[in-house]
This record gives sequence, structure tokens and C-alpha cells, in this order.
Amino acid sequence: MIIKPRHLPLALAMTLALPCGMAAAQDAPSKSGFKIKDDAPVTGSNIRRDAVWGGSLPYDKTYAELSPEQQRMFKSRFVQMAEGDEPPFPVDGLGPLFAAISKASRTVETGAGRLEMDVFVDETGSATKVDVIRSPDERLSKYAATIAMLTKFKPALCQGTPCAMGFPVNLSFVRR
Repeated sequence: MIIKPRHLPLALAMTLALPCGMAAAQDAPSKSGFKIKDDAPVTGSNIRRDAVWGGSLPYDKTYAELSPEQQRMFKSRFVQMAEGDEPPFPVDGLGPLFAAISKASRTVETGAGRLEMDVFVDETGSATKVDVIRSPDERLSKYAATIAMLTKFKPALCQGTPCAMGFPVNLSFVRR
């Protein structure tokens, strides 16, 4: 990611969950957990900054590659899921989705704030609708919704059968 000098230095702390796991935008984010680095270092440095950090799931793993404990933890964020049920999940993992939204936030020079979206995934794994619940910028809402609609998901499983289900995405944009 190339940051032009006029862009605000922002970082994106991202988690998938219900609001109980979210840090408020004004809170200092913890850089523990998993990270995605910027594509390129900031001018005058050879060090690529963390573009995305946080969360308790690796960004480079598919749902099948998550450990049983990570799958249980992620699944616990969904209400009333039976033992064999599975939530929807991006086919390529969280990384491409998070990196694309991070890049979009730099394009529109998003200020600090939260973006909360519900992505509705049908039984084929296609996003059919995105509801933006909260956003720091209308342009970012449009970019993020478009990115989510273009993302291919592993469909949810209900009693062993693919089913439609929502996939919540909560993101905090914070100043560095």
C-alpha cells in the first residue's frame, strides 16, 4: 500500500464479532493477535507498518484450516448454532477482505470511527446484501459494501445443509 503524503496516517484494527468484542475507535488498539503489513513502507523508511491487526483468528487461514478451538471461538459469536453447524466464512480467509477494506480506507482518507456491516451470504456462498449499520464515511461504506459483495464465502451449514446466514464485520479505524 502506498500512502501519499496528503493521506492521514490511519491504522485499521479489525475484528469479526458482535459488538461485545469491539474496541471503541478512541481506545488505543492492542497490537496483539494477527497482523497484515502495508504493501510498501512509508516514505523515508524501509519498515512496512501494520495495516491491520488484532482479532483472535489468523488472517491467512480458511475456515477449514482454523484449529478446532478457533472454529469454536468464532462459532460462539453466532446465536443458536448446533454442534454440527458452521457459520459463513470468506473462502480465502479474512486477510483479502480486511486488506481490501484497509486500502479503501486510505483511498477515501477515512477518519477515526467504526464500520459495522452485516453481509448476508446465501446457500451458494455469494453475498446477496450488505447492511451498513455504522460508518465513519459514506464513501467508505460504499467501497466496503462493494468489496464484501465481491467476496466469495464458504456458505453456512445448518444441520449439515448449506444455508443462508449473516456474516458480521466490525472494523475500527484509529489514528496512528
